[in-house]
Amino acid sequence: MQNMRSASFSVVLWLGVVLFCSIPFALGDQLVVNSQEWQDVYSAEIYQHLTNKGKVFYIAEESQGLDLITNYVISPKDPKIILLESKERPFIKGYKQRLEDAGFEVETLSSERPKDTNQLLVQKLIEEQPVKGFIIIDGDFGYSAVSVAPYALLTNSAVIFADKENIDSVYDLLSANKNIKVLLYGHIDREVKALVSEFNPDVIDTGDRYKDNIEVVKRFLEISPKKMVYMTNGEFLEDGFFTNEFPVLFVGTTNIPMQVVNYIKESDITTGVVIGYD
Repeated sequence: MQNMRSASFSVVLWLGVVLFCSIPFALGDQLVVNSQEWQDVYSAEIYQHLTNKGKVFYIAEESQGLDLITNYVISPKDPKIILLESKERPFIKGYKQRLEDAGFEVETLSSERPKDTNQLLVQKLIEEQPVKGFIIIDGDFGYSAVSVAPYALLTNSAVIFADKENIDSVYDLLSANKNIKVLLYGHIDREVKALVSEFNPDVIDTGDRYKDNIEVVKRFLEISPKKMVYMTNGEFLEDGFFTNEFPVLFVGTTNIPMQVVNYIKESDITTGVVIGYD
């Protein structure tokens, strides 16, 4: 750290928290996430930021989820609700009925696997507005999802979770949208790579999560040069990651990897906002 400071690199500490607050957007459909799966939270954030409509609310536990309705946190002035819900791990069972009893018109997106729910939301996204890219990751690896989030928002790209169990439906989605560029990011099942190869995807996969992350940060900064980055270990979600303003750079948990140190020294980055450390 001392060497980086001598190289005119400054660090700002930001104690991040796992997000479950509501995020302001323009008027439109409100989205409620009733799920204990981080993938559902992530999919909702990408969708709402790309569409820039309505508000997104996260249920963190039962009483708070009920308060969203009874205390009119979910506005009755915008009666249309998209309910992104986990069939296996919701916070509150029967939440759709509670919303309907309160006068809301509810569209539910739900499946047994969050990777499949992700695809339902991606399909809804591309039906509502054009997207310029598909970024395919393995949804089991949270650090891949965190790494690509700012780049996805900057390039108007949908993030798709793909593995060998849902690759057929992912293939059908890509086949129906062949004009959209595809990026494979990070570790991905061989079956996915083989089936997607006909779409001539761009690939970021060095075998090292930090080098992969550096590559996507470089691509972000080529499009939108910045002097500042967010810095984290990639192991949790925070609302600050969902922005097209700054990329997210991984700095490890205890020691900063040398490849990251070297990249910072060689880059034009002067400020890092560290998220999630005590």
